[in-house]
Amino acid sequence: MQLMPGTAALMGVRDPFNPEENIAGGVGYLRHCLDRFGHNLPLAVAAYNAGPEAVAKYCTIPPYQETQLFVNNVLGTYGAYGGNPAVNHPAFKPGPPGAKPTAKNSPAKSAADQEKDQNTPRRPKAKIIEVQSSKVPTKAITILK
Repeated sequence: MQLMPGTAALMGVRDPFNPEENIAGGVGYLRHCLDRFGHNLPLAVAAYNAGPEAVAKYCTIPPYQETQLFVNNVLGTYGAYGGNPAVNHPAFKPGPPGAKPTAKNSPAKSAADQEKDQNTPRRPKAKIIEVQSSKVPTKAITILK
């Protein structure tokens, strides 16, 4: 994970090159963003990249190309590994903090999408494990082969 110095300090990371501290700090910061934006995943991911104040200023994903690409990449990967595919659908429009996807902004899959899903190779099983840190309690996902 890449932590800016201020974010690392906020998360209690003293050595960002220590893998345990770095991951714990990054996961803790993502949790912080999720909590701040009512578990609205696109807004939390945008806040992770652009900062929470930018998301609060625009009340949506900020109009920064880097942030918009980052959100699309993260949510696309999340959907590919079994996350909620609605958040990566082109018709998905993030609402205000705390908003839940609705039928209007989370459409049902078309027959073509369902067929594509059937032909997509299945991902490996994932297992959530505890990562013990002296500063930030976190969970991580391990891919089992």
